[in-house]
Order: sequence, then structure tokens, then C-alpha cells
Amino acid sequence: MNEKVIPDIDERNQIVNELDKNMLVEAGAGSGKTTSIVNRMVSLVISGKCKVENMAAITFTRKAAQELKERFQNELERRYREEENTAIKSALKEALENMEKSFIGTIHSFCASLLRERPVEGGVDPDFEEMDELTDKLMHKQAWQQYLLDIRKDFPEKLAELNDIGIKPADMEEIFNLLTEYPDVEVVRSRIQKPDLMPVVKELKKLLYRARHYIPKTEPEKGYDSLQSKIMDSVRMLSYFDMDTDINRVSILERFENEQRVILNRWLCDSATTKQIQGEFNTIAQTQIKPALQKWREYCHDVVMSFLLPAVEYYENLKARRSGLNFQDLLLKTVNMLKNHPEVRLYFQNKYRCLLIDEFQDTDPIQAELMFMITGQDINEKQWHKLVPHPVPFLLSGIRNSPYTDSEGRISIYTTA
Repeated sequence: MNEKVIPDIDERNQIVNELDKNMLVEAGAGSGKTTSIVNRMVSLVISGKCKVENMAAITFTRKAAQELKERFQNELERRYREEENTAIKSALKEALENMEKSFIGTIHSFCASLLRERPVEGGVDPDFEEMDELTDKLMHKQAWQQYLLDIRKDFPEKLAELNDIGIKPADMEEIFNLLTEYPDVEVVRSRIQKPDLMPVVKELKKLLYRARHYIPKTEPEKGYDSLQSKIMDSVRMLSYFDMDTDINRVSILERFENEQRVILNRWLCDSATTKQIQGEFNTIAQTQIKPALQKWREYCHDVVMSFLLPAVEYYENLKARRSGLNFQDLLLKTVNMLKNHPEVRLYFQNKYRCLLIDEFQDTDPIQAELMFMITGQDINEKQWHKLVPHPVPFLLSGIRNSPYTDSEGRISIYTTA
């Protein structure tokens, strides 16, 4: 293709030629980000600024990693065949001979390689196994089921406490999976006393019995309005359900938690009285029902977390016994190792002089933290957002969901010295 018709040819040339600057590349799918990374990697080899064994290229999937490795090798071979300069040809030959010493893979396999090299500082079993998604799901299921069996056997009171707030253990498996999926997210909880909902129910009951007299016994032609329907259902509930049970109290209160609306011509009273009834329901909702339900939900949250957090610990212990690390473990343990051991951080910075990331996941702060720990100048700084990368070749490619991504597939570049 004629370079003159490529609108972003200057940016593409920057990627290949400006090897003393760190770069952030933003571009859409199909714009040639991977090609640009391959060209930059070859330029690093030819210039002598970085040997392949000191190069790490990170991709999002195994398939993409394999493709990147093949394209890099093919480009090295092509340049070697066509190159006439002896020094450059020698550098290309050396790179081809040492291809297996470079790292080209996913971010999780990159973390695994770092942990295997320094398992003591990483706090892992040197013979740990990387768990794929299927293996991890099976372990989740096994841990959850075994935990429930142990609870039923040894702590039935915990199940009774859940039943008291209207929750079944089976309903919480999805929440359990979320807690284990994001172990770096701190669960905020506080132990509070169980609130007494009966005083609010009694106040609501008075209002319900008074308001029902203004509702037609025969349903209007266009039906009862929403407030009328709630009032009639609640009156029946008060007659037939046990109001000494908290879940029944909550059920009736939740019906009137939000703002109520009425249709004036469907009530047996004048408009002023109807609006007054509506106002009274909205007032009790704001002043009594909402605060009471808020306290109830805080109480329930603590009960649920008290049940689930030991299950999370059960799952973590099961992984530890089997020396298994899932994808999130690999990221977190690597970041913690680099954060808490400056000498390890320095070691890997010396080993990997060039870091290239394709399809960087900007929605995951753990990945950003890892990137800056590997490249940051101050090896003692633990807050990643304060780190500044070393002035060595470093490239990020394809930030997703970027407001700066060009719809025409052009590449945008941001550089630092």
C-alpha cells in the first residue's frame, strides 16, 4: 500500500522507530495493532536495544499469544532472508535462535512464570497448578456443597438464622461465586441488633384499615389503582398471615416502601380526601418504613456475610490443599509479591527490559497495577498510580472502550520520555 494514502502513517512509523519512548496506543479492532507490536519488537532486536530474552509480550488470549509468536518469528525470518547488513543479519539470527527464551503469552501465564521463578516471595507452592475456568468452577461447586454439608451437621443454628430472614442457602451460591471471584474487594459489614419491625407494622395497619373504607367493594370498570390493590392485598395478609414472623412483616412493609400514586375517580371519597390518604402513605414510607427496612437489610447483610465468608475461606483452603491457583490468584499474588518485595521487583525489571501489552484490559485495575510494578522507577513505592515507568521501550496497545478510539480504524499514540 502506498504510504501516502495511510492517514496515520506517521503514528505507525513512531511505533517502529521511536524506541526510546514509552507509548500508549489506542485503536479499534482491525486497525493493525498487533502488526505494529510485531514491527516494534523486530525494531528493538535490530537496533540492539533489547534482546528477545529480555522481552515480554502479553496478550489477552492463548490464541492471540500463539498468533503473535508466529507472526514475530515469521517477520524475523523474512527480515533475516532479505537483510544484507552483516551486523543486523547477525542480530536477527541470534533472535531466532533464542526465540524460546522470550516471553509471549497471556497475562496469567506471565504471572505464573514470575511466581514459579520466585515462589518463596510469592508465597506459593513451587509446584502449584494453574486452574482453568472449568477446573475452578468444579472446585467452587465442590467447596460449596461440602461447606453446606458441614454446616448442616455442625452448625444448624446458622441455617436457622438464614431461615429466619427468609433466605435459603441455595439462593446464595451465586453470591458465594462473586465473593471468591473478587477476593481483592473488601466486604463492608457491621454487626447490628435485629430491628423490631412490629411498631411500624402497627402504624401501617391503622392506616390500611382506615383507607380500605374508601375503596369500592365492586371493582371499578378500569380496575383498582395500584394503591387500592396493595391495600386490599395487605389487609388480607394481616388477617391470614402470622405477623409475628419477620419475613411477613418485611413483605407487607415493602409494598409501601416507594411513592404511591392514586387515580382520583376510582375512590369513594372526594379528591381532597384521596390525596390526603395518598400523602399519609407516602409520609409513613419516608419517615418509618424506609428507615426500618434499611436497618433490616443491614442486619440481613451481616447475617448473610457471616454465613458466606467462612464458605469463601473453605474454598481458599481447598485450593491451598491442592496447590491450585486460578486466574485471579495469579494476578493478585504476583502484584503482592512485587509490591512487598522491592528486590524481586528490581530483579524482574532487569530481566524484562521491554514490556509490550496487546489488548490491555483497562477495566481491570489489577492489570494496571501489575504493569506499573514491573516498569515503575521507584521500586519501593507501593501505590501503583504514583509510579512512573522507566524510560525504556514499553508499549500498550488497544485500550478497550476508549473515548479516543478512531471509528475509521486509525491509531492514536501517546508517548512519554
